[in-house]
Amino acid sequence: MITADELDAVDAPWLEHVASFAGGVRMSTFPATEQEHNLRRLTDPAGVGLGPLAVDPAFRRGQALIRARRSSAFTVYDGNLTGHTVRSPAAAGALVSPTRLERWAGCPLRYFFEYVLRVAQVENPEDVLRMSPLHKGSLLHTTLDRFLAEVLDRPEPDQPGPDDAWTEHDIERLLAIFDEEAAQFAARGLTGRDLFWRQDRRTARRDLRQLLHRDSERRRQRRARPYATELRFGFDDGVPPVAVELPDGRTVRFRGSVDRVDRTDQGGLIVTDYKTGGTSAYTGLSESEPTVGGTRLQLPVYSLAARAVAGAPDAGVTAEYWFVTNKANFHTRIVPLTPQVHATVVADLTTIVDGIEGGLFPAHPRRPTWQLWIDCPACDPDGVGTAERWHEWTRKKDAPILGPYVALAGRQGTDRG
Repeated sequence: MITADELDAVDAPWLEHVASFAGGVRMSTFPATEQEHNLRRLTDPAGVGLGPLAVDPAFRRGQALIRARRSSAFTVYDGNLTGHTVRSPAAAGALVSPTRLERWAGCPLRYFFEYVLRVAQVENPEDVLRMSPLHKGSLLHTTLDRFLAEVLDRPEPDQPGPDDAWTEHDIERLLAIFDEEAAQFAARGLTGRDLFWRQDRRTARRDLRQLLHRDSERRRQRRARPYATELRFGFDDGVPPVAVELPDGRTVRFRGSVDRVDRTDQGGLIVTDYKTGGTSAYTGLSESEPTVGGTRLQLPVYSLAARAVAGAPDAGVTAEYWFVTNKANFHTRIVPLTPQVHATVVADLTTIVDGIEGGLFPAHPRRPTWQLWIDCPACDPDGVGTAERWHEWTRKKDAPILGPYVALAGRQGTDRG
């Protein structure tokens, strides 16, 4: 018996060693298909020429694509749709989420695939070992929303004030809600393999218990009390969209849902967006860089929505991402809504809207590095890395038409180039 590992050393008349697909095509006495015949013609050392390939439309387009990708010009093969009509986020009647425009800022090609071509990323359920970050976040958001909604339904004297810590009864109710919601996720097959889910479930329950302890201290220090949960705006339930006017008169109308809003004793508002992942992607966020090059628009937009719903257009607003896990040490990233922050948001939105309307959809990959996940399915569709895309980006980014986008991308961190 000969194993597959031993075949390479076998020398027998019934076995022919083929070095590669290209080598097999080149040495074949009679190509099996028209494609293999054409490929052999291209590699024929006798130089017989292209023959019919010279006028074959598919071959000519392939040639044009390869040459364009290798050039420094920003071409139609690189995402240049200048002259083609692309629906604008500022079009009459358009409603967009902050995360949709963040997508263009991060990688315009990914925006093109997801929101222009509407190409969805396919996931294989059989490959899922653990609960995905998306479903984990959804489970936590649903749990906290149900819990806070119950709290806000209590008579006002029974709702916790700044000095009222969450009770053990509150903690047990939160965990009971989590168990109910988690059971539904498990029934839908969204929690991964049971071995991992038992561990993840214990971790999530521990995080939720710690979250309420942290929140008691947080409310005490800020003199705040819960005001709203899952505050929806721009949908068909009465709360209007958030409208941001650009300098030239165009208006971007946002819809979305704010995880939580608190009110302080001084009449201020605290907007909270829960995060269950790591903090590294938010490292550059600050009052001086409130959008990280257009990739973090949620907090300023949510702040405007909170003001509108509270009927307090001049209220001071502090918005934050709250990383509600022990692994992230319950860290926060805070952005106050100031005139300068608002001006930065308007400038970044102008660049984003101009780029989409102008048909600019270049691939903007991260600098090649080793990692276990796919950061951008448009730049790394096969999961083997972004080296080729990165070289294309470094060749194309000096094209004058990409100048405004390159300036925006330059604020997103050194790994984005």
